[in-house]
Parts: sequence; structure tokens; C-alpha cells
Amino acid sequence: FPGLIMRIDKPKATILVFSTGKMVVTGLRDAIEAPEVVDKVIKRIQKCKISIANPDIIIQNIVASGDLKCSIDLNMAAVVMEYSMYEPEVFPGLIYRMQDPHTVFLIFSTGRIVCTGAKTREVVQNAVAKLYKEVREIGISKEPGEEESLEENDDEEMTFL
Repeated sequence: FPGLIMRIDKPKATILVFSTGKMVVTGLRDAIEAPEVVDKVIKRIQKCKISIANPDIIIQNIVASGDLKCSIDLNMAAVVMEYSMYEPEVFPGLIYRMQDPHTVFLIFSTGRIVCTGAKTREVVQNAVAKLYKEVREIGISKEPGEEESLEENDDEEMTFL
């Protein structure tokens, strides 16, 4: 690996430092912690007699996880949702590339989601709200309890065959 890997405990983060002077900070719970982490890394680097001045901090990617509180029919979603990919033999979730706002979702049948690619918390909130509305409008969501009644009906239909 062509860089230095540093870990700090408070706030908990992993930092990759490259010879170009660029850093990647991962693992933070909140973007507001970034300046504190960068300051700690700079102080450690300056102890080695390396001068650093005025670092630019840019949030490149926020990863958020959540729950839509409903089950999702991933097979149907793969058919009706444009920009989606679902290969259950390879990965158990559907990959959905939302065009506006530009984000990528991993959507699981349980309703759990992971959103990545946003640069601000507001973009994440807008994307999740849009996805929530979309899955309900196109009819790929099942509310809790709705699954059981559908499965029971399927069994009854099979009895009559």
C-alpha cells in the first residue's frame, strides 16, 4: 500500500496519508468531526519535522444506512426501477443508481438500505425521502404483516390446484 495508515480513538477514525500530501479520513460518525481529526494527524506529522499549512477539508462521500420499515420485492424492483441491478446469486441486495440526487443505494428485501455518494446530509435526506416515496408509488413495498396475509393466500390457491 503506497501510504501511511493511521488510526485514532477519539473521535474514532482511520486516516490514509499519501506522499502527495492528500489524506483520506474514514469511519467518522459525523462530518463535523473531520477538522479535529485532521488537526490531530497534522500534529503527529509535524512531530516528524514535516511542515503542513492550511489544509483543505472536502467531504467527498457520505455513507448512510437506514430502514424503509417495509419489505421490498427486489425481483419486481429490478424490472420496474430504471438504473437498477439485481443479481441475487452474486449479492443479496439491489443496486439502484438514483439520478437526482446523484446517489447509489443498496436495497435489501428487509427494507434495510445503504446510501452512498452524497456530499451533504441534506442530499442523503432528500435521496432517502425520494426512494421511500418511489418504492411505495411503484408498488414494490409490502408493509409489515402484509407479507403474511399474501403468503397465506398463496397457500390457499395452491390447495385448490
